[in-house]
Amino acid sequence: MAFRIGLFYCLTLMLLCSDLSAQAMVPQSAPFNPSQSAHSKLSQFALSEFSQAAESSPSAYDSAYYVSYIKGLTTRFYFSKKYTSFRLSSSSGNDMSSNPGNEKLYYRPNTTLNMGVGATYNGITLNLAFGFPFLNRNESKGETKYLDLQAHIYVRKYSIDLIGQFYRGYFLTDRPYRLSNKPDYNLRPDLKMNMLGVSVFRVINHRRFSYRAMFFQDEWQKRSAGSLLIGGEVIYGNVKADSAFVPPAYKQAFPSPDVDKVRVLKIGPGIGYGYTLVAGDHIFFSGSATATVNLSVVKEFTDAGAADKVRVEPDLFYRAAVGYNSSTWSVSITALEFRMKFRGEYKDQNYRADIGNYRLNVAKRIQPGKKVKRLLRPLD
Repeated sequence: MAFRIGLFYCLTLMLLCSDLSAQAMVPQSAPFNPSQSAHSKLSQFALSEFSQAAESSPSAYDSAYYVSYIKGLTTRFYFSKKYTSFRLSSSSGNDMSSNPGNEKLYYRPNTTLNMGVGATYNGITLNLAFGFPFLNRNESKGETKYLDLQAHIYVRKYSIDLIGQFYRGYFLTDRPYRLSNKPDYNLRPDLKMNMLGVSVFRVINHRRFSYRAMFFQDEWQKRSAGSLLIGGEVIYGNVKADSAFVPPAYKQAFPSPDVDKVRVLKIGPGIGYGYTLVAGDHIFFSGSATATVNLSVVKEFTDAGAADKVRVEPDLFYRAAVGYNSSTWSVSITALEFRMKFRGEYKDQNYRADIGNYRLNVAKRIQPGKKVKRLLRPLD
């Protein structure tokens, strides 16, 4: 019952935010087709990031701290990789390794590295990206079929994150299998992970601190500034497999090794801080982190039955960017990751979902000519 009520509020909040997303952006997504392999998807493209900036007039911000080029045309070339991973850890003290009480199993997807081009005009962004075969040659990690709908929206006063993650097919990496001297990864094509959620935070010092300068390249942060971030999140997810998450060889290290499905619902308020350090007008180092304290409802499933647990647990969302910015060029490396931790019936068995994206961007700002302006007129 708790899951149904919580899921209702989660879907309601996502619908309420849909008007904001229509004004902001539609994310890059990897194509999903169950009949295709991870690398056969490379011939298809991802259509991404329609965004609409709010309050673009100079009076909406302090131009001594950052400058907006929303009315110009920003073009970009970029590399991008998204992921949604799953981790189990045990602190029960029954560890089999040389690090007692800290056994970890790390399931990662074999997602593609995409290369693409894009443009932003009047706050509206369109990116097209391909996962070219020459960038993705690792067949030993198995096949991942996925639809990744991350949407990271930065309007003047708010940062809004929408996630819709649908993944199937993982490989097991990290310490246990590195030490086993196996030539191949342990593959889990049966492992599925779905996540839906929304995070909304108010940028208190929005007149002097710009998220868009970090991620969209259509603004230039000229002076160092930071801002307090206040908001909250709601997220629902489930992870399931045809057999237990824990491989047979590692069952004795986990207090509940037979779990093959887990559902989680989390909702709660949060607070954080973002800051951009500018060196010599052009070099910038940006970062932000938000922490939420959530009511967490977890349900674990085994062949013997199911068990519910309600706890209060924290989550973390961090973003980082470093690069060069000027009135005409922007070069940056950006990364963001949402870390969601949760526990079921046994407090010594921990689950963690990591959802993220990292990118390399090279952007050029230009003033469109008369012909181009006529083509862009519907966007004014």
